[in-house]
Amino acid sequence: MKKISLVIFLFFLVLFLLVVSLASICFSEPDRKVWESFSDNMYYNKTNITKSAQYVAVWTYNMVTEDYRKQTVTVSQKHDPELSERYKKFDHFVTLWGFDCEKKSFRIKERTDYDDRWKIINKYTYKNEERIKIVPDSPTEKLYDKICVTPEKPSKKK
Repeated sequence: MKKISLVIFLFFLVLFLLVVSLASICFSEPDRKVWESFSDNMYYNKTNITKSAQYVAVWTYNMVTEDYRKQTVTVSQKHDPELSERYKKFDHFVTLWGFDCEKKSFRIKERTDYDDRWKIINKYTYKNEERIKIVPDSPTEKLYDKICVTPEKPSKKK
């Protein structure tokens, strides 16, 4: 009886460890050495920021919520059912932002959507997009404050 209990215990232990290891592979959490949080489920790449006199380019990593995933599946179903199937495993997206620090505006340059195995679902490249004014108290303003504002150069509140 002890042998059977031990075998059952070992089986469940192995099963538990397998599930835990698969969960860590499937659900992508960004590497904290590279990505720093600036809002809920949103991170920026603190190791790869490109700055010029007035402009800053930075990558962000956004973890997808269940609601956002469902919404994306629903929207894409109307236009591309095959793409909609891929979005059922939508896990996160990476975006390249361009900030005009002096004018407190931004534009999105590129976005790549990934599934839970880091396989690309869809990629968008935006050309000549107009810059958008940053909305106060938004996640975008939080990012702006992280990459454009220095202690010597405080943010201008309007």
